[in-house]
Amino acid sequence: MQNVGRTIGAGPGYAAILSVGWEPGVGYQVYINIVSGSSVSQTKLTTNTNMVIYFYPGNVWYESDTGVFFYTFSEATSEPIHIIYLGGIYVDGTHPGTPH
Repeated sequence: MQNVGRTIGAGPGYAAILSVGWEPGVGYQVYINIVSGSSVSQTKLTTNTNMVIYFYPGNVWYESDTGVFFYTFSEATSEPIHIIYLGGIYVDGTHPGTPH
């Protein structure tokens, strides 16, 4: 994967890296990596289709009351439409819900 854009958020003992990467034969994808010490877990957040021209990384922030990294990203389609996604991931890599 070739990384083409990213944003970083920090929480106590953790960092979250939201990135857009290019996969040959697949297209652009969005990933979130949770880093703690020397360990990293990666989660793919998207499945690209021919309609998606590009994904734009948004923001990442940590909510200390819930222990969740929240993130936003947007998608540009072949039509003049931008769709914005909001999601969250616990530091252990599980999701409180899917992006909406």
